[in-house]
Amino acid sequence: MNRMILIALWAMVLNLSGCVLMMRGPASDREKAWEDYQAGQKQSAAEAERNSDVDGDNIPDRIDNCPLVRTFNHDQRDFDKDGVGDVCDNCPEKPNSDQTDVDKDGSGDVCDPTPNCSHKLFNCGR
Repeated sequence: MNRMILIALWAMVLNLSGCVLMMRGPASDREKAWEDYQAGQKQSAAEAERNSDVDGDNIPDRIDNCPLVRTFNHDQRDFDKDGVGDVCDNCPEKPNSDQTDVDKDGSGDVCDPTPNCSHKLFNCGR
């Protein structure tokens, strides 16, 4: 009877140590897989941000000179060379990279003869 108990105990010890070994192996595999997944997610997020194209003109936003305007701007034309594409430039004939428009009339201050007066509301001497 003692021999049967000893065999049973030995079997339990082997079984438990096998479980411990199995838990260590797969856990480290799971940890590695999780680390790989997280690294992939970070890389995917960075890649997605790098290649985002909000306006859908097939020019990534990071190099698009008019990234928020949903207008066909595939040629990236910028007549005044101010870094703002002609399709979204409020003064395409004169450089004005800050696009300042104090009176909010749609015409950039460098092109607006009355930059402090919205002629839509007032005559402003016109």
